[in-house]
Amino acid sequence: MLFQGPSDEQLAAERKRRRVILVLLVAIAAGGAWWLFSSGGGGVALPAMIPSAQTQFESVIQKMREDWKEADRARNGFRMDGVAGQVKAWKEGIRKTPPEADGWYCEVAGVSSGGSLTCLHGGVTYHVHLKEPSPAYMATLAAGAKIRLSGKIVEESSWTVSGALDKPELLIEEASVRNW
Repeated sequence: MLFQGPSDEQLAAERKRRRVILVLLVAIAAGGAWWLFSSGGGGVALPAMIPSAQTQFESVIQKMREDWKEADRARNGFRMDGVAGQVKAWKEGIRKTPPEADGWYCEVAGVSSGGSLTCLHGGVTYHVHLKEPSPAYMATLAAGAKIRLSGKIVEESSWTVSGALDKPELLIEEASVRNW
């Protein structure tokens, strides 16, 4: 019986796996907060640097979300009240000292005719009100476009604690947007 080597499909899959490992190693070696995204064509796209302030901001939301779900699963109203207090304090902190979003990455979910857009990243919904929207630029944006945004996060506008944690709605004013 003759030995047959790997098929073309197996070789292609192995090459792709090695490219993914290489990209991951480069990301780890660089020591930043990285987000890897698929290029859609079966290849591996280069990693994009996510600002550490954005990663930290989103991790606070994710931690409160995990604590809320854990308290809910335990049916522990005392713990749920504690998390609700944390969320309230976090929302008040945003209003009192609006954090700066400087070059934050997100993916466009929708564009309004009034000069605002909705975008997503890390389980967070950003409602962005542009200070001087360019109609020509806004017309080029579509759902799925990757952008960088800068501005002040002035409010989390969800009505409920679970809304603030499951689908936070952050209002960013005086924002500027540029393509990724």
